[in-house]
Amino acid sequence: MKGIDKEYSLINLSCVDVLQRLPIATALLYKLEIVFANQPFITAIGIKTDANPVGMSLSELISRQAIQAILDMISNPPPGENPNCIIKPVKNAKSFYNCFAQTIKSKNRELTLLTLTESKNKDERAVRTIYPRIAMAERMQAVERLAGEVAHDFNNMLNGVMGYAELLKKHVNTHEGQHFLDSIIESAMDASGIATKLLEFASASKKTSHLFDLNHAIKKAIKMANGRSTSLGMQLEPNYSEAKLTILGDMQAITRAVLNIITNAIEASGPADIIEVSTELHNHTKPNGLPKGNYAVITISDHGYGVPERFREQIFEPFFSTKTRAKRSGLGLSIVYNTLKDHDGIIEMDSEEGKGTTFRLYLPLHSDDESGLEEKDGCILVVDDDKGVRKLLEKLLKAKGLQSISAANGYDAVEVVQTRGDLIKLVLLDMVMPGMDGRTCYEKMIQIKPDLGVVVMSGYCEGNDVNFADAFISKPFKIATLYTTVNKFLSKKH
Repeated sequence: MKGIDKEYSLINLSCVDVLQRLPIATALLYKLEIVFANQPFITAIGIKTDANPVGMSLSELISRQAIQAILDMISNPPPGENPNCIIKPVKNAKSFYNCFAQTIKSKNRELTLLTLTESKNKDERAVRTIYPRIAMAERMQAVERLAGEVAHDFNNMLNGVMGYAELLKKHVNTHEGQHFLDSIIESAMDASGIATKLLEFASASKKTSHLFDLNHAIKKAIKMANGRSTSLGMQLEPNYSEAKLTILGDMQAITRAVLNIITNAIEASGPADIIEVSTELHNHTKPNGLPKGNYAVITISDHGYGVPERFREQIFEPFFSTKTRAKRSGLGLSIVYNTLKDHDGIIEMDSEEGKGTTFRLYLPLHSDDESGLEEKDGCILVVDDDKGVRKLLEKLLKAKGLQSISAANGYDAVEVVQTRGDLIKLVLLDMVMPGMDGRTCYEKMIQIKPDLGVVVMSGYCEGNDVNFADAFISKPFKIATLYTTVNKFLSKKH
């Protein structure tokens, strides 16, 4: 009891008085020993009104199942929330209780503030259904975490395959050899789509930035839509630009946006109708919200029933649809609109009721010329726990005359900035690393050198929290994507 009394004496007496007056069942625990319990708590756990539980272990007073639930709640709290669970303190208790826990510090000790409020679920059967749901949610969290970790490792491996295949292209002179290497790179990019699906399942996907051929994305969308159009007797008629249309962004998102519009066109058309899909290079000068420059334009035209004039102002609004309730999702065109906006583009629509609809999607063009990275002063710090990725980046930067220093973890990176920060102009930072994660590493480096530029590279960003960085590159990335991003940042510094 002496230890308990000493711990109890650390609690401010005025606070104890407040807790004693609370109508909510409240207790303070040191480990599982009760330091304080007010009268509602004593009543809730079913002990005599005149009994004093201070100094007793909670495990002596409530059921084993309740103790286990509390221990699990404290040791594995749900992220971003106060730990809570549902318990039945004793077997013959008339009610279930919502149990909340909060860790508080008292001098050098940590106490647990425990509160019990009567659950609204009076029916024991109703509460019992909650436990399997909680267990299932926990299992799903574990599966999601595993999916994210698998995607992270998979993307690192794909990065090596793509990077070295692109480097090898510089040493292969035959047309056939170049074709084989292009096929390897394209297959690796397609394989990264599997990782993207894993990340979406793990709720850890982030808008990716790759340089990609727009015509390739359109061909994929048409291939996915062909089965449905053919079965309905329609024909998709593509017409691709002869000029190479290179876009910086998320190829999967653009493919889905185009597929969405083609699907709408199929639903609006009749048998034997032709749906035209074309791409072209466009030098934009019209004052419709886009800066002057070169753009890729995707045009999708159908000859269906068109959009009534009264609906045209609402067509890109969330949850608006002209479809029947059974067919509508309500988010299709609003998602397309946001996808174009995310890529610094716009979408336009012309429609005439009874004659058809034409959509035009404008996307800014980017150069995929790897020679665009100029030799500049300063050094780039490469931070990645994957040795293969570090070696690849060192070779790519050296090929452009740029110095680099590598760090295998966040601790080494912080030490480099601490000792050689005057040389470091930019950091290429992995997000998921053992020991110190990318976000913590960033915060420590910025404390040392506030004007340090940071580009995050990752195949898995749990929580999508990468907005702190100057730029984001999704693994696996093409060499041109790396050079464009690095050059863009270094140019600002000069």
